[in-house]
Amino acid sequence: PKAEEEVVDIPDNEETNKAALGLQNLKRKKDAKAKVDAKRAELQALADEEKKIEAEAEAAGVTDQTTEAELEEMASGPEADKAATMLQSLQRKKEAIKRVEAKKAELAAAKEEEEKIDIPDNEE
Repeated sequence: PKAEEEVVDIPDNEETNKAALGLQNLKRKKDAKAKVDAKRAELQALADEEKKIEAEAEAAGVTDQTTEAELEEMASGPEADKAATMLQSLQRKKEAIKRVEAKKAELAAAKEEEEKIDIPDNEE
């Protein structure tokens, strides 16, 4: 058997409207903060991935100064496997940097959105 729902009659006046508006503002602020926090977590995960890829590239001998032409030249020589690994590492590093930059832009946009709806915590 279902329990009967209690019907609450809330008056439509200035006090209840102000209270409802305050609750709505708090909800929007909470949602915006959660969005920013999620973007920060995504950005941190991508930054960690970028560090891992940089470490792989470094272990493979790829530096920021290593050119693709140098790697391609190595690919035709006796160290072809190493060169292939280095090329892959360089490509992964470039892609990771692009993803991190995109997430930074998303985070900045989310922070801007949060600031637009910033409500004082002790609003009465």
